[in-house]
Parts: sequence; structure tokens; C-alpha cells
Amino acid sequence: MSGEADRRRKIIALIVGSALICLGWIAIAYAQEQPPQWSPERETLDNLEKTIPETPEGRFHSLAALARAAYDAGEMSKAENYADELLASAPRYRKDWAYGDAIFTANTVAGLVAISRDHNLARADGYLLDSARNNPGSPTLWSFGPSMRLAKELLDAGERNIVVDFLGACGGFWRNGKDKLAGWKRAIEAGERPNFGPNLRY
Repeated sequence: MSGEADRRRKIIALIVGSALICLGWIAIAYAQEQPPQWSPERETLDNLEKTIPETPEGRFHSLAALARAAYDAGEMSKAENYADELLASAPRYRKDWAYGDAIFTANTVAGLVAISRDHNLARADGYLLDSARNNPGSPTLWSFGPSMRLAKELLDAGERNIVVDFLGACGGFWRNGKDKLAGWKRAIEAGERPNFGPNLRY
């Protein structure tokens, strides 16, 4: 009798185990079919993607916002693709008012992806410097100055010298911000954390 009971317990355990495995696969398939979780950042990205201009010039002007929005939404592959496309198309628009901003934003987003997804500081260092070196600037860069998002991430990772070099290169286009750039450089060289203020918000 005990042998029969033991056999039944094994059969029941096998059935229960198989059922649990099936339920697990069903749950995984269901999760994969669900749309990405909503967030304000994702909604911004979705809205931008729905209104991408069809003309090459219009698309060029939209790519910087798309790259930033994709990164903020956590869509790293999209962010990288938009940044790469922007860098590839920018040389055709060297005389466009948005050229300097395109170069800066594309390199910044690519660098942020290199840190966040790939944990590659060397690549991020290169993108940071490329964003500012020989950059002619743009209305945004001349007035509000450069975004410090990538610089802060690299500073947090200990890349102090690279960030100091970057700030020096930014002086080539942000002439109205030379005092602010000098103050940030002094703080970094003194081992302090500079207050980047609003330059971290864009």
C-alpha cells in the first residue's frame, strides 16, 4: 500500500511540476506581448516618432530631439541609432544653424549610451571630446551653453582630466560662459564637485 501511495505522490508531483513550468512559459510569453510600460519620457518619444518630417533636412533637424528622447525613455538601441544617423548626416549641413548642436547632441547621447549600456568609459571619453572640439556652436550652445550630462557621468566615474579638457574645448563656442567654465574647471582641479546647475537639464 505504501508503494502505491508513493507512486501516486510522484505522479502528482510530476503533474504539478509540469503545470508550473507551463504557467511560467505562458507568463513569459504574455509579458513579451505587452506594450512597454507607459512613462512621460516614452510618450514624448512616441509623439516625436509619429511626427518625423519626411524631407531629409526636416529629419536632420528632428534627430537631436529624437536621440535625447530615446535615451531618456531607456531605449538605448534607438538612442544610439538616432545619434549615429545624426552624426552621419551632419556633414551635409555644415552651414545649417543646427549643425553645431547636432554634433554636440549626437556625441553626448552616444557617450551616455556607451556608459549606461556598455560601461565603456574609453568610448564615452572620446564622444565627450568630439562633442566640443572644433564645434562652431549653435544658437543654443552660444546662449545656454553645453549640456553637462555626459561630463557629469564621466566625472562621477573619475575621468577628471577628460572633463577638464572638454570644458576647455567648450570655451571655443560658449564665449559668454567663459567665467562659468573656468569656475567648473577650478572646482574639478581642486577635487570638488562643480555645480552644473541648469546645464544638467538639457
